Formats: sequence, structure tokens, C-alpha cells
Amino acid sequence: MVLFHKAFWLILALVLFICGIVGLLLPIIPQVPFFFGAAWSLTKASSRFENWLHRQRWYRQTVEQLLVWKRRWAKRTDNFLRQRQINWQWLTRQWQVEPVRINKDDQK
Repeated sequence: MVLFHKAFWLILALVLFICGIVGLLLPIIPQVPFFFGAAWSLTKASSRFENWLHRQRWYRQTVEQLLVWKRRWAKRTDNFLRQRQINWQWLTRQWQVEPVRINKDDQK
């Protein structure tokens, strides 16, 4: 099962790498997602490659930048959603309608 697992990820990495090369040759096909996918699938197949990739300075810098961006985005999204929740609460209070009660005596 482990051999099948590694073979699957290696074949996928090879296919994605070839698609990335084709993307370099043909300007209509993007190459970067294919190369990223190939690197990701290769890390699934080989722990040595994953360790090597994590030791690279450019990889760490890129991941740190992505994490900073993710934290910033999460904070902005949280503030945006909190503000929308406050606005929605205010709006629903403005439009609350009291139920009309009809007494039996008033119906006659």
C-alpha cells in the first residue's frame, strides 16, 4: 500500500511537472500552478524532498509572507464580519414589530 501511495504521488508530480513545462512553451497555459502542484505532490511522496524544501531560505521566506498575509486577511475579515453583525443587529432592532393582540371583547 505504501509503495502504491508513493508511486501515485510520484506519477502525479511528473504529470504536473510536464504540464508546467508545456506551460512554459505555450503562453496560454499557466505554468506556476503546475509547478507548485508538482512540488506539493513530491513532498507527499518523499520525506527527504520535503525536509530539503523546508530547509531552503526562499521557501521559508515565502511561507512566512503567506502566513503574515493570511493573519492580516483573517483580521480584516473578522473585523468586517463583526461590523456587519453589529449593523444587522441594529437594523433588526429598528424593524421589530410588536405583535398585534386582539381581545375577544374588541371583536364584537
